Amino acid sequence: SRLTSLTDTFFTLKPTCFLEAQRTTAGNGDERSLGNDPLLRQLRSSLRSELLAAHGSGTFTRLSEVGVQFTREGKLELDQDVFDAALESNGDEVRALFSGTGGAFNAVQTMLTEYTTTTGLISTAKERLNKQISTMDTQILNMQSRLALQRDALQKQFTEADAAMSRLKNQSPRPRL
Repeated sequence: SRLTSLTDTFFTLKPTCFLEAQRTTAGNGDERSLGNDPLLRQLRSSLRSELLAAHGSGTFTRLSEVGVQFTREGKLELDQDVFDAALESNGDEVRALFSGTGGAFNAVQTMLTEYTTTTGLISTAKERLNKQISTMDTQILNMQSRLALQRDALQKQFTEADAAMSRLKNQSPRPRL
């Protein structure tokens, strides 16, 4: 069924497993980890909340009532027997729970839109990070300029010191043989 495909796809993507792995690597000091990124933590939390929340006002208001639930490991799972029983007893209400006005899929889509629009959270975070990168690039260029000036000054001092040493060496009396 399409629902089994959805839960399998959700597990294949493993957003919660990925984030858990990233959180673990971040905890171990891996700076490349995304686990401490607040936007990803918020996205994970929002997605999970939408999937666990009540939707609509029909006979079924929660996905768990029709067999869709999270396991302890964070896997989205379908209990086919519960789903089949719900579908058989009240198929229209099951469909409304998923795709009707106020349904779970509409709620998830609305939540994801908040993240993905041009003024959404991801775009805003991307702009903020790009601005930080630009600022850091400017700081690096300024530091390189200061280092080049300091290198030139040190080379000049070394050249002057080397010349002074040569002059001193040439001024010293030569031993007679």
